Amino acid sequence: AIATLGAGTAASATEKGATGAVKGAEALDDLAGAAAKLDDVAGATTKLDDVADVAQLGDGPVAMPVNRFPPSEAIAGYAEKVPPKPGFYDVKLHGGPDAVEITLSDGRKVTGDQRLLSSFVNSQADYAGENLRLLSCSTGATDAGLAQNLANKMGVTVEAPSDTLWIWSNGFMHIGPAADVANGSWRVFTPGGGTP
Repeated sequence: AIATLGAGTAASATEKGATGAVKGAEALDDLAGAAAKLDDVAGATTKLDDVADVAQLGDGPVAMPVNRFPPSEAIAGYAEKVPPKPGFYDVKLHGGPDAVEITLSDGRKVTGDQRLLSSFVNSQADYAGENLRLLSCSTGATDAGLAQNLANKMGVTVEAPSDTLWIWSNGFMHIGPAADVANGSWRVFTPGGGTP
């Protein structure tokens, strides 16, 4: 649960135990900078629909999990604090129901569909065919959108948020339309639907 957010109040994550007791998580330092919204893909400078070799983008492999948020945005640092999920490879970038935005090391932004994202993930030196968790807004919002198509293309299970993904400064995440509304969920997509 997320505490009500308002002027001058702090937000905190809470966890309900089996006995119903509520155990407080650490308070967040600065409400104004506590959460960063992963916006839908917009304003990208380059659009690529199908990239056979991501190397042509002029960006080599990066340390994984992939964090392709612009380094100047607070979300890039917050995403580094998200605990890994066993059996899943995290891909952290801006996105929407049908596309993602990859920020290259030279600052250029490239948008693309499951083909581009598949090529990009497969080009990472430490990716070994694990299932994927997309830390990317609304990439799981539709049944036949980016997450399903990526599962089909790569032949792995993909977990993706149903709505806006909010990441707090301590790595806590929730899904919902606003920082104080956590009514979304992680959706699971398995190979076999949508368009590869």
